[in-house]
Amino acid sequence: MKIFTAAALGFATPAWAADDGPCGQGMVCASAPQTIADAMKAAGLEADVEKQSDGKIAVKSEAGGYEYGVYLKDCNDAEKACAAVLFEAGFSADDAHTTELANQWNRDKRLAKMWIAADKALYVQYDIATVGGLNQTQFRDTVAWWNSMMDELGDFFDENLEP
Repeated sequence: MKIFTAAALGFATPAWAADDGPCGQGMVCASAPQTIADAMKAAGLEADVEKQSDGKIAVKSEAGGYEYGVYLKDCNDAEKACAAVLFEAGFSADDAHTTELANQWNRDKRLAKMWIAADKALYVQYDIATVGGLNQTQFRDTVAWWNSMMDELGDFFDENLEP
């Protein structure tokens, strides 16, 4: 059992490491946010790289009628070497946002998770590792999948939230 645990930790370690190598030509990397925006634009989306009020970088876009951000994650202190991106749509606090609502979404959705903050704000997120970069096809598929989740989110809200 000790060998299995050590081996499992050994396999998991690279995912925790920041991606500090250069982003290869034609690749999409969290460590190079403009590559994210460029790939989203190539897929026909609006995408703007923005500096947030906390100084962190995000790529902003829209799908299914909802604005969302693509946030850099697992970064070093300088935000120059990042190993993942988090797609996230956030919604203002509402008493209709309950853990039961989130659980209902999460039961049926394998990868896009919904959670409710203490103030009843609602978030839908999808996290992907980009260590070594994603090729254009992989990233385009990821964005298409996220956009389909945003479309499904609208249907879910229509079916489960009072107007």
